[in-house]
Amino acid sequence: MKKLVILLTMLTPLHNLYAEEKSNFIPLEVLFGNPEIAQIRLSPDGSKISYLKPDAHNKLQVWVANLDKTNATQVTQDGKRSIINHLWNHDSTSILYLQDKDGNENWHIYQTNINTQTTTNLTPFDDVKVRIIYYSKHHPDTMIIAMNKDNKEEHDLYSLNLKNKKITFLEKSPKNNRDWIVDHNLQVRFARISKSDGSVDLCEKKESQWIPIIHWEFEDEGNSEHLFFSKDNRYLYLLDSTNANTSQLVKFDTLNKAKSVLTFDPKYDIAERNGFIYDSDTYHIQAVKFAKDRGSWHILDTSIKDDFNAIAKVHHGDFSITSKTNDNSKWIIAFDQDTDPVSYYLYNREKKEATFLYTIKPKLLNYNLQPMHPISYTAQDGLLIHGYITYPEKKKSKMPLIVLVHGGPWCRDSWGYDPEAQWLTNRGYACLQINYRGSSGYGKNFLNAGNKEWGKKMLDDLVDGVQWAVKHCDIDPERVAISGASHGGYTALAAAAFTKDIFKCAIDLFGRSNVLSRFTGIPPYWQSYISIQKKRVGDPDNEQDLALMKSASPYYHPENISIPIFVAHGANDARIKQEESDKIVNILKEKNIPHQYLVFENEGHGFIHQENRFHCYKEIEKFLQKYL
Repeated sequence: MKKLVILLTMLTPLHNLYAEEKSNFIPLEVLFGNPEIAQIRLSPDGSKISYLKPDAHNKLQVWVANLDKTNATQVTQDGKRSIINHLWNHDSTSILYLQDKDGNENWHIYQTNINTQTTTNLTPFDDVKVRIIYYSKHHPDTMIIAMNKDNKEEHDLYSLNLKNKKITFLEKSPKNNRDWIVDHNLQVRFARISKSDGSVDLCEKKESQWIPIIHWEFEDEGNSEHLFFSKDNRYLYLLDSTNANTSQLVKFDTLNKAKSVLTFDPKYDIAERNGFIYDSDTYHIQAVKFAKDRGSWHILDTSIKDDFNAIAKVHHGDFSITSKTNDNSKWIIAFDQDTDPVSYYLYNREKKEATFLYTIKPKLLNYNLQPMHPISYTAQDGLLIHGYITYPEKKKSKMPLIVLVHGGPWCRDSWGYDPEAQWLTNRGYACLQINYRGSSGYGKNFLNAGNKEWGKKMLDDLVDGVQWAVKHCDIDPERVAISGASHGGYTALAAAAFTKDIFKCAIDLFGRSNVLSRFTGIPPYWQSYISIQKKRVGDPDNEQDLALMKSASPYYHPENISIPIFVAHGANDARIKQEESDKIVNILKEKNIPHQYLVFENEGHGFIHQENRFHCYKEIEKFLQKYL
């Protein structure tokens, strides 16, 4: 999502503050407009490609073209909202995509015939969220899905026939089931069930009972998960941090319950997204990517070594394989780098040749983008913190600094093209992105160091980062701002309330003002995560934890807030309700603190509509011009 420029933190002053840099001034429309091309997919038969591209109304639609890019045709016609995720039907005759209503995250599955361009809602149920559990080329007409149709808190399992559109009930979800595991014969095998103490059991159904076969303690659950079965359905591949600090690639024997470790890195986890490559016929895992300062591939199957060597010669960016033909003869390779937008290549495995297809934003190639530098520093309690800093093209003495805080909080910032960082540095700011404690990628000890540290040590890590930047990067301590979206928005508010004289203004995009709201007003299907949230954030039924969460909530400490704050929210946000922003804005009004508040009636958790993004960014520019 981040690379599609959809869920963004964003801020910068008007460019007239830096008139001498106008020659390389990048317009907002170039940085934050919809990508010209994105999410390229190969048709399973290898004859065509599909991709997302704006229509005449600037809504992202699915387009289909020949492999040589000729005869490009828009096949979807969603006139209300951009499509952000799509895939091919394995018979290569239709496109499947997910869509919700105005950002409410009740995703439905749609199918569009690429020849007739007729679209069918395959899951036409009101107030229901659909999840795709399993879809394979070996069962091209059948998709296994989960829906909370009968119980809003649980996602029962169904089979969806893509030819006759029939939906068949398969299995009722056990209570607090976080995920289903289906084998390659479409048989329901396991469920991932949360326990009251925050631990997780991988359970196998025997008769009418769900019996635990793998237990992950709470400390391990954030770094441990299932992947998929071996071809014979006996072995289950896992990411597992049991008896280790980082996530290990493990092969689990479902018969004798034995685990064997295939590979791991002692310092870094396996990357969360696009973190492994496997053969879709043998189901052997061929390579894994470790989440270091840059992505680092480790090859397990020497049969792809020559492919990796050939790909490495094409481009110097970090690469991932985003699509394959069913015969595995052609791949789509995406290259991500810090100083250019993401680019896609068609790779021919037989010839070991790559052909350039598209870059997501070709207009950006006309401008100078700035390198993202990995950094590290020691926090005040001795913990090693990693992150990135990006400088303006013309570095100056006593530069202003923006701290961009990632959401989650259990994810991370990574090296690569980042529109927010490029925007800020283009306007003359330095941009600091910190993977504070609780971020993923650095092992379970680092992840769990963030437990119950909202607004506490997690915030201290950011303050320590600012002080490091002031000391080592020639930053003006009187011109530092903080911005974030979602959890990053909360952090911006917490900084305004709890860090005196560090930040001069704050930008909160759809963040929560009350930590207790992590347990109230949430989607009903988040109930399976409640026990884990109580461990990571605090237990509202525990008097000590309740006091802790209130002490970390800006809403309960209005007396501390004095700096100007910009707030924006989507009215249909299913994760963090608009009232979270309403509450903080009411405080700002009562205290006569400078602020601005934008509410977008047709948005959810993030701003999909291009016109809303432009409006928001322009207003933030005015806000920062005035207060920073």
